[in-house]
Amino acid sequence: MADRKESRMVLLVDDHPGFRDGLKSVINSHGQFLVVAETATVEEALSLLEQCTPDLLVTDLRLAGGCGHELVEECLKRRPGLQVMVISVNSHPETVERAVRNGVHAFVPKGVSGSCILRALDELLEGRSFLPDQSQGN
Repeated sequence: MADRKESRMVLLVDDHPGFRDGLKSVINSHGQFLVVAETATVEEALSLLEQCTPDLLVTDLRLAGGCGHELVEECLKRRPGLQVMVISVNSHPETVERAVRNGVHAFVPKGVSGSCILRALDELLEGRSFLPDQSQGN
């Protein structure tokens, strides 16, 4: 397990507290990622982006107070080197394509297992993308 001082910092955005708690546990179990801030809203996410300077944004697309696509665009304007993972119930091809065009590095359907999320994080560590067709093994 990596030293927590060397962990990549994560900003987690989802408007369902129970799901956010579970996702936080999965991300923190990876060993090389640490959720340092979390929120349910776009407005607070943008504020936290400046306060905690994360390495990775993990967000849903449907959020309280705004749209996840717009959050991704704004975050990448403010922090061009930021990696982005979307975890969404909507994994229709056109939604995934829009996300990738907006700069998303990984797109994971919400119904997958924790091990699939961990595989997506591994791909990000290696500088690769992770898209829904790669998550079929759950």
